[in-house]
This record gives sequence, structure tokens and C-alpha cells, in this order.
Amino acid sequence: EMVIRDWSSDVCSSDLARVLGLNEGDPALYLEDDSFLTNGRLFNSSFIAYHYVNARFFTMTSMR
Repeated sequence: EMVIRDWSSDVCSSDLARVLGLNEGDPALYLEDDSFLTNGRLFNSSFIAYHYVNARFFTMTSMR
């Protein structure tokens, strides 16, 4: 399986601002996340927008 994640930032449209509780033109974080099967076929595709103030991210790492 292969996963492609593309992070970006941009200003909110009026519709997205309303959904996130922001003002039009406020910044937002965006994630495009595509997962592919081993044969190359697209399995899942997501486009997610995050509120720039409330976004928190962490990474889990194996200590083996």
C-alpha cells in the first residue's frame, strides 16, 4: 500500500469559513490524503480542512 499526503495552507472560502467557525479569508490547513493498493489502484481519497487555531498534530513512532 502507498499513501500520498499533501499538506498546504490557504485562505477560507465563505462556505468553509462558516463550517469551521472562521471568517472568510482566515487561514486554514488542508490535507489531501490518497491511499493506493499494491496494484496501484486508488483505494481511498480524502480532502480535509482544519481550523488553524484548533489543529493539533502528533507523530507516533515505534521504538523497536
